[in-house]
Amino acid sequence: MRLGIIVLVVSLLSCETDVRELSAFETDYEFSHFAMKEGFDQAFIKYAADSAVLLRGCSAPIVGKELIRGFYKGYQENMKLTWEPIKSEESGMLAYTYGKFLYSVRVTADSVVKKSGHYITIWKKQSDGSWRYILDGGTESCTVH
Repeated sequence: MRLGIIVLVVSLLSCETDVRELSAFETDYEFSHFAMKEGFDQAFIKYAADSAVLLRGCSAPIVGKELIRGFYKGYQENMKLTWEPIKSEESGMLAYTYGKFLYSVRVTADSVVKKSGHYITIWKKQSDGSWRYILDGGTESCTVH
């Protein structure tokens, strides 16, 4: 009986789980790839904290998932947004990432406007160990031809 318990305990302890927490940088990278696959509108909802804030262009801050969902509604048909994180720093429950983005809008069947820029995202670690953004903003650098 005692040997059976020891074998059971050793078996349970030797089982490795493949669960590990992603860094904020890895999460941003995953966020970007999810956006390419599923659409950036879906990605900005999935990776948002409930009270996330977007800072976009000349608009007032967009606060919360529902307003974010409304902001991106209908954008996917004529827009493409890709980004790549360059650097991140983490300190406890907060982190930031920044990187570069490329944004394109089909204006007409023959005309696409492209803009590039840099972004910063502030992340907060959730109780499950995942990162969700709490603030996202950026600045356009120049028009790309």
